[in-house]
Amino acid sequence: MKKVFTLLLMALSVTLVNAQEGAQDAKSKEILGELSKKAKTYKSITADYKQTYKSSKGASSSSTGKIWVKDKKFKFTSSEGQDITSDGTTVWTYVKDDQIVYVCPVEDALEGEDFSDPSELFTIWEKDFKTRYVKDETVGGKVYQIIYLSPMKPATKKFHTIVLKIDKEAKQIYKLIIKSNDGSTTIYQLTNFKANPDLNDGLFKWKPKPGVDEEEC
Repeated sequence: MKKVFTLLLMALSVTLVNAQEGAQDAKSKEILGELSKKAKTYKSITADYKQTYKSSKGASSSSTGKIWVKDKKFKFTSSEGQDITSDGTTVWTYVKDDQIVYVCPVEDALEGEDFSDPSELFTIWEKDFKTRYVKDETVGGKVYQIIYLSPMKPATKKFHTIVLKIDKEAKQIYKLIIKSNDGSTTIYQLTNFKANPDLNDGLFKWKPKPGVDEEEC
């Protein structure tokens, strides 16, 4: 449960904070600077995503879902039957197959994880990462910019590389690839991205369901 939660935060979050600049080559600095500038105009977002997981032994699985983010509040749904909701203080993780919702304080849900805030993707390169522009590639008439991120302190991370595939015209992340130290790869593809939609705060509160047990973390 915790691993899925952390990867979702890593791959589908928005940040509005300032941070120190990491080591960047000139081209990646230019591209990511434009991306950061645009991301900091986001007060809320919605997006659909597809997640593909590939193990080091070649096994693979995929799922789809949707995300809503507003300030420190967030909500995820997954085709695997898991919904994660937070009002910025509490995290509710609903597991449909078990008919259980796990209730945790945010700080406990994220304790010891690499990304401790649902606001650490679209400017994560500004802190503790080396960045490198690789190339532009054209797919279906669209131009995507490929940038590699690598942690400055790799011994403290569970991954060694994050690959960003950026829609050059939209200045938005289209695909993100996380290469973990255990040899596995997790790919997230974002679609139907909408910036600054009007989201009611009630969306980010767990609504009790008949027959669903609550369990504290």
